[in-house]
Amino acid sequence: MEEIKKEKKYKGKIILIFLLILLGLGAYGYFWYLNITKTNIQAKSALLENAKLKTELQNQIDLKEAISSEKIRCQEFISQKEGDFGDF
Repeated sequence: MEEIKKEKKYKGKIILIFLLILLGLGAYGYFWYLNITKTNIQAKSALLENAKLKTELQNQIDLKEAISSEKIRCQEFISQKEGDFGDF
């Protein structure tokens, strides 16, 4: 009779420990999932910002090239000292 009570007592403790372990694993899994989701959102926003900065950089490079070519054209026109002012 006492052996049965001891077995039930140990069985109950083992089940309780097992449930606590499962609860801990579930909480850790949920915490891990939230961190992964947050990291993915941050990565996506960083990629979008990077793409935006690349397009802005390309626009600035294009503008700089256009300004440089116009400056060269004006310098060549002025150094020739010929042509009409309307061509300038």
